[in-house]
Amino acid sequence: MGWKGAVRSLQASARRAERNAHRRQRELEKQQKEYAKMEALEQAAYEVDVYENHIDILLSMHKECAEPVKWKRLLSNPEPRQPLKSGTLEQEATHAVATYRANFWARLFKLEARQRAVLFGKIGAAQAEDERQYQAKLDEWKTAHAEWADERDIAIRILDGDRQAKLDAIEAFESFAEISHLGSAIQMIVHEGGALEARLAIHGSDVIPTEVKSLLKSGKLSTKSMPTGLFNELH
Repeated sequence: MGWKGAVRSLQASARRAERNAHRRQRELEKQQKEYAKMEALEQAAYEVDVYENHIDILLSMHKECAEPVKWKRLLSNPEPRQPLKSGTLEQEATHAVATYRANFWARLFKLEARQRAVLFGKIGAAQAEDERQYQAKLDEWKTAHAEWADERDIAIRILDGDRQAKLDAIEAFESFAEISHLGSAIQMIVHEGGALEARLAIHGSDVIPTEVKSLLKSGKLSTKSMPTGLFNELH
């Protein structure tokens, strides 16, 4: 399996560190579907929310990051144990046959043979269910073991200073997915000594707004040209 499958558990910590600005962005995207139904003042407030959220993302994306991955700790994770066949259900069904005693009514209506046959039939069904449960646990173990092996592999490579391993981890974590809309390309370079450099080719004027949006006291939308100082700060 690929390395991406091995970092699902690690991505959970990254999601916990997701910026509030991006959570708000998704909420606004949902509201966009209802934009046409909004009243004029609601539309104005929505446009200002979208504008302020975009500015918030531009100003904060370089300040926060996901929780660091403790690669050495990954190496101490125990190897998942392969499940064993238990046969518990079969044992219970067999015990039921061995301990069966016909009651008064079963003897009176000559039901003993039929009831024993039913109990014997349950042994086969129990065997099948034991096997089904075992195969399900075995499949889970295979997935967990493959992820454990991949985690160890990437951790060892990163701790050994493998450049490609760092790029593999970045790709697996989808580290730049949140800001992919800001640029046409993101190039990652691993320098001597392990330092990472990210080069982002932005969409220019499509990313940095040229206008400032705000609400007037009346609740109406106000749009003004962005001051040069603020534009340069965002750029």
